[in-house]
Amino acid sequence: TKQWVVGGCVLICVLFTLMYATRVLDMLAFNVRPAVFISRGPFVAFMPDYFVVYVIAFTLGIYSGPASWNVLARLPSGYACWWLTIGGIWWVLAGWVPNVLLLNRMSMQFGIGPFLGSWLLRTFVEQSFCVVWSAGLLVLFRDAFNIQPKWLGRHIINGAYGAYIIHPLMITLFARALMGLDAVAPSAVVNAALISPLVVVSAWLVAALVRAIPGLDRVL
Repeated sequence: TKQWVVGGCVLICVLFTLMYATRVLDMLAFNVRPAVFISRGPFVAFMPDYFVVYVIAFTLGIYSGPASWNVLARLPSGYACWWLTIGGIWWVLAGWVPNVLLLNRMSMQFGIGPFLGSWLLRTFVEQSFCVVWSAGLLVLFRDAFNIQPKWLGRHIINGAYGAYIIHPLMITLFARALMGLDAVAPSAVVNAALISPLVVVSAWLVAALVRAIPGLDRVL
């Protein structure tokens, strides 16, 4: 347990430092505000400040399987509810402060100093929450669904890694499809609720089709 706590703290510090450094660099050098999509063509959009985090997350995902670190099997049991509860309380208590300030009062009205200061707190809350909740969800799903799968379950499990690799493209496609539909999707929360089921199902279906190509099942 001590190793996982130390490892989690190190991961939070690394993600927080890299993400905030990227946000400050984008703001000062390129005048790009945090959490803003940069579009390159009709179907390519990304947030520069999240790009480094995505690279680290995907790298950890690749090396966390049974053939290497075997993270899922080595995570300690019995902590899922604690991690999820602590993460949820932390997000509610600490997350609303920078969000309220940034959205309603500090969108540069008080200068770049308070603006970047609020993003300092928000960045730390984001990354600490994501690390704690990711660990909690992994343990929860491992303990709750540690059963021998049937035919459908085996296909879902086999396609999980492919869906993990493909889902960013699906998010971009469905997000683009919803752009301009303000009457249907008036907020980011509603957008996420609308596209999440579509992304999950479509990513798995595309992964299954790709894995059906001879030889690609060894990669995905």
